[in-house]
Amino acid sequence: MTRSGYCWIALAFLAITSRLEAQQEAADAAWIRGDYSTARLAYEELLLRDPQSVRANYRLGILASWDGNLDSALVLVRHARAIEPDDTDLILGEARILAWAESFDDAIVRYDSVLTREPANHDARIARAQTLAWANRFGEADQAYRELLARDPDDRDAAAGRAQLAAWRGDLQGAIEGYEAVIEKDPANAVALAGLGQIYLWQGRFGEARAQSQRALEADPGNRAARQLDTAVQLETRVQPELTLGWSNDSDDNTAWWQTLGASTLLTDALRGFGSLGALEVSDPARNASRLSAEGGLSYGIGNAQATVAIGVRRMSPDVGSSRTSGTARLGAGYRFTPSIRASVSYAHYPFDETALLIDQNLTIDVLDLSLDYQLRPGLAASGAAGQVWYSDHNSRTSGLLALTQTVHRDFFAGAMIRGLRYEFKGVGYFSPDRFTLAEARGGWSRTWSPWHARVSGGLGVQQVGRSTRSQAEWHLEGRLGRNWTRFNVVEVFAGISNSAESSTTGAFRYRTAGIVIRLAL
Repeated sequence: MTRSGYCWIALAFLAITSRLEAQQEAADAAWIRGDYSTARLAYEELLLRDPQSVRANYRLGILASWDGNLDSALVLVRHARAIEPDDTDLILGEARILAWAESFDDAIVRYDSVLTREPANHDARIARAQTLAWANRFGEADQAYRELLARDPDDRDAAAGRAQLAAWRGDLQGAIEGYEAVIEKDPANAVALAGLGQIYLWQGRFGEARAQSQRALEADPGNRAARQLDTAVQLETRVQPELTLGWSNDSDDNTAWWQTLGASTLLTDALRGFGSLGALEVSDPARNASRLSAEGGLSYGIGNAQATVAIGVRRMSPDVGSSRTSGTARLGAGYRFTPSIRASVSYAHYPFDETALLIDQNLTIDVLDLSLDYQLRPGLAASGAAGQVWYSDHNSRTSGLLALTQTVHRDFFAGAMIRGLRYEFKGVGYFSPDRFTLAEARGGWSRTWSPWHARVSGGLGVQQVGRSTRSQAEWHLEGRLGRNWTRFNVVEVFAGISNSAESSTTGAFRYRTAGIVIRLAL
C-alpha cells in the first residue's frame, strides 16, 4: 500500500474516533443534566456504532434497571465488565442490580470483592449494609451501619440506613425522627427524603409523601427509591378507573358474562372515595337471569390503620318470577403491625346471586372474614384466614386457610396451601358439603419486561368433597398477560381452568374463566 493509502486510512480512523467521542460527549452531557430519555437515545446510537463502549453498556444497563428490566440490565453491565473486569464502578453497579433482583448473596459477594481491595470504599460499605437489610439480616445490617457511624458520626447515608431499618422493624416514629435528623443536616439527601416519603405513603399521608418525592427527585433525579416513590404516589393520587369484561362456565352448564366499571380517587390526604357499576348475565340449561349493581364507598387510612365502608344496591331479574332490589353493605379494617405483618377483618351483607338458580331463590348472606399476612423473610410469605358465612335459609359455613409461598428465583415461586370448610346442612342450588378439604402444592412464574408483564400459576393437590366420599386429584391453571401503554395505564387478559369443586358455586368439577381488564390512572 502506498504512503497516501495509509494516510487515508489514518484520516478515516480519526474521523470515526472523533464522531464516537462527540456521540459519547452528547450522551454524557444529557446524563449529567438528568435528561435520561435523550441520554438513552444517544447511548443506544453510540452502542450501535461501538458495541464495546463500556460507558454506553453500563449506563444503558442502569436505565434498564430503573425501568425494572433487571435481566437486560445485568446483560449490559456484565458486557461492560467483560471489557473492564476490575473497574470498581462496574462491579458496584452489577451488585446493586443483583440486590434489586433479590439475589442478595451474589450481591454481597461482589461488594466483598471490592472491599477486599478497597477496605475504605464508602459506597461499597453502604450498599452492602443496605443489601443485608433487604435480605432481612437486620442485625448484621445494623452492625454495619454502626461501624460506619463509629468511623464518621456525621455519615448521613449510614444514619438514613438506620432510619430505614427502624421503619422495617415497625418503629415508624423512630424512623421519621431518624430521617428528619438527616434532612436537617442535609436538606438535599435523596435517600432520607425518599425514605420519609415512603413512611408517609404507608400512613396514607399522600400530600406529604408527594412533597418528599418531589424534593428527592430534585436532589437526585436518578435515585431509584425516589423514582419508585414518585410512581407510587402518582398512582395513589390519580383518578383510577378500571373496566373488567369477563366470562365463566362450569361443567354443570352454568354460564356467566359480567361487566364492571369502577373508579377510585383521593378526596383528602387520607380519604379515598370509590364506586362501581356492574352488569351480570347468567344462564343454566333451565333458565336465564340478570343483575345490575351499583356501589359507593370510602376508605380512610392513617398511620398503620385503614378502614373501609361501602353501601350499594342490586337489581335482580330472573326470567321466571318477579324482579327485586336488594341492598348491599360491607365494612373492613386493617392494621399493619410492621411492614411485614398485617391483619384485617371484614364484614359484608349482599344477595347470593352468582347463578340463575340462585337469583330465582332470593337468598342473602352475611360474611365475616379474618386474615393475617406475614412476610417471614424476603421471598417467603405466610398467610392465614378464617371465615364464617350465614345464609338466609338458616345454613352456615365455617372455613379456614393456611398458605406458604416461597420465591425460588426472581421469576419463579412455589408453595403449599391447606383449605377446609363445612356447612351445617346441604343447601339447595349451591355447593354446600358437610365437609370439604383441599391440600395443594402450587407454583408459578412471573416476569416483567417493560412494557409487558406476565404471570402463569397452577396447583396440584388432593380434595375431598363430603365426609363419606373418597379423595380425588385436584388441579388448576391460570395465566395473565398485560401491557402498559403509558407509565400508569395497563390492559390485561386472563384465563383459567380448574377441576376444584369449590371453584364453581354449584360444586361442578370443571370451571373455566376468561376476561380482559383495562386500568387507567387519569
